[in-house]
Amino acid sequence: MSQGKGSKINTLLAEAIANLRAVATDDRAAREKAYLKSDLEFLGATVPQIHAQAKAALRRCGKLDRTELRELTEFCWASRLHEHRSLACSLLQSQARCLTTEDLAWMGDALAGS
Repeated sequence: MSQGKGSKINTLLAEAIANLRAVATDDRAAREKAYLKSDLEFLGATVPQIHAQAKAALRRCGKLDRTELRELTEFCWASRLHEHRSLACSLLQSQARCLTTEDLAWMGDALAGS
């Protein structure tokens, strides 16, 4: 990953997660973890809050290209933090136009490894 791309992705993630931490609640984190029966860590942010942070991150950092989107998704999906993964899903959805049919196998592999 080049310095410019890595910096953009790091900034996007750091700001989004910091903002999610500010609105998340411990109670919601515990309830979501129990409801989803997950061994992931949870901050306790809502889905609308995660979507809002994805949109805000794109406004601040600009659109992601295909390589950036894939790198960010791979980083987030390797994380044990539920909100990282949810943020990646939101960004994939909003930036789907930069993906190609070649990315289907990559996405399947990423999901299968989780």
